[in-house]
Amino acid sequence: MSGAEDSAREHDPTPKRLEEARARGDVPVSADLLAAAALAALVLAGLALAPAALPRLGGALAAALAAPAAAPSAAAAPVTAAALWFLAPLLAAPVGAVLAAAVLQRAAVWAPERITPRLSRIDPLRQARHRFGPEGLFDFLKAALRFALLAAVLLWLGRRHAPAIALSAGLSPGQSAALMTRLAAEFAAAAAALALLSGGADLLWQRHRHRVRLRMSRQDLADEQRETEGDPAAKARRRQRAEDLARNRMLRDVRSATVVIVNPTHYAVALRWRRGDRGAPVCVAKGADELALTIRRIAAEAGVPVRSDPPTARILYAAVAVGQPVLPEHFRAVAAAIRFAERMRQRAGGRG
Repeated sequence: MSGAEDSAREHDPTPKRLEEARARGDVPVSADLLAAAALAALVLAGLALAPAALPRLGGALAAALAAPAAAPSAAAAPVTAAALWFLAPLLAAPVGAVLAAAVLQRAAVWAPERITPRLSRIDPLRQARHRFGPEGLFDFLKAALRFALLAAVLLWLGRRHAPAIALSAGLSPGQSAALMTRLAAEFAAAAAALALLSGGADLLWQRHRHRVRLRMSRQDLADEQRETEGDPAAKARRRQRAEDLARNRMLRDVRSATVVIVNPTHYAVALRWRRGDRGAPVCVAKGADELALTIRRIAAEAGVPVRSDPPTARILYAAVAVGQPVLPEHFRAVAAAIRFAERMRQRAGGRG
């Protein structure tokens, strides 16, 4: 990825992009943390099993050595059983720890795409860029730092126990073995703790690098929004068509209105009510400014009476939606408008 592309991808990845990457098996995972978990589990299992398993294994070996040479298989069976009793959980613990660490990192995903053979995975140029590029340099520095810290811990432990090690020459073989075992266990525990700390730091770095790699440009965000929500321009056109259809239907209903109440310059509300209707008058159309003028024009063409009542027009425009009945608190003013419309129709009929 070029520097220009890096600078263009300035936005954090969206949840959708992260989920798509996860479906492909592209998840941040720390191999160092997996190895550290295996080492820690191995050390803990060894410390837990050794006090009981080693004497049992030693006793089986001693019995096998003391057994008659004519029955080697019978002598070897207890040794094999004791070794398996010790080694089986000792080897199973790291496997379980690795699986648990993978689950905790949310790295356990089923992604067939990851196991599909691809030539790009064996591309020597790509491997060289990774090994000798910034990522390879960082991995090298990380490994060197981890080795230096481990050496420092070993040196510190060696200096700390130097007097005891010097005196071990005068101890019995059993005492020397116990001392060396204790020192080895202490060093292994320190190494496991250091590995876990290093693995945790590496996990944070892998997650950061993963998010940086999945960053999105402004065009990426626009493309994703278009995929998920549709083209904004097309949505605007569909919304405009829907509004036009609703507006045209509303204007057609003006011709069947009973009366149109207007504020002469701003508002127009068309109501429909017929004698015998049990419900309240219904608003069939309303509009402001140019739409109000259009409603008045259609009403005039259809012979629908128009009543000028600015306060009622303003209140009805704000309070009543198209297709909804007027509220009880407006009945008095609306009844006056309907009586006005009936008188106008009677006069028009009388003149006819």
